[in-house]
Amino acid sequence: MDTSEAGTSSASTSFGPIIVLSSDGKEFPMDLQMISQSDTLQKLVTSFEYDQPTTKREPIPANNVNSEMMAKVCEWMNHYKNVPPYVESVDKNHIPNLLLGTFQRNFFAIPNSELFELINAANYLNMPRLLDCSCKKVATMISGKTAEQLRATFNIKSDEQKKAEEKESDPSELESASSSDPPSPISDLSD
Repeated sequence: MDTSEAGTSSASTSFGPIIVLSSDGKEFPMDLQMISQSDTLQKLVTSFEYDQPTTKREPIPANNVNSEMMAKVCEWMNHYKNVPPYVESVDKNHIPNLLLGTFQRNFFAIPNSELFELINAANYLNMPRLLDCSCKKVATMISGKTAEQLRATFNIKSDEQKKAEEKESDPSELESASSSDPPSPISDLSD
């Protein structure tokens, strides 16, 4: 489903979609059912009275979410807009189910860099279902892996690699190493 199908809510069709503006200036039309999944957007809509048909609405800026991530957020919202509200577990001893459904597995089949951008977007927009599911995805990526496998998965350098890079990039290290070497007696004989 794409975001153009978003205007199906009877509450939003009477006065059109609410526009959310990404950090790079792209507009994303959303209906109230989609917006209800984001605590941040929901509070803005309510405080600006954008849920009232007589209110003149300006686009709502989402300054920390670029258009690529906002498109993913809209895809998520559109998929879950007719699903009952998400209830987070308050039990601190609760072990969450790490299994993801088909939609979720397909949705999160993205590069790690995009996944972490999406987590940041879900956090900024305060979207508990998206945040929990994206963190479950990360949990499945790290489950049962060794430190070396985790470094490879997340492109993390080991301490030894960092030290080697620092030595290569620090010219004072090279100068001090070359100036501390004693002069070669053979070089004096070549004259």
